[in-house]
Amino acid sequence: RSFHVTGVQTCALPIFKQTVYHNFKELFAVIQQADFIIGADSLPIHICQFLNKPHFILYPNNGSKAFFTPYTLKRNYYCEFGKYNNTTIPY
Repeated sequence: RSFHVTGVQTCALPIFKQTVYHNFKELFAVIQQADFIIGADSLPIHICQFLNKPHFILYPNNGSKAFFTPYTLKRNYYCEFGKYNNTTIPY
């Protein structure tokens, strides 16, 4: 499987793994073990920035980019909810 978002290279994503964590220690461990994190603009994404871990942000339409991480801004690794549909992001 793959997806494409304007400004982002197409990526092969053979496995999406959702992991549950119960505390900050587990959250840091999950992020450190991952190759790439996809998530909403939230604590795990900002921890990715802190740990220099590649990440992609899902963000509300017309939301301020003031809190985007430098990683996502530099690489244009974000998309806004509702801006894309199944015809532009096949999955």
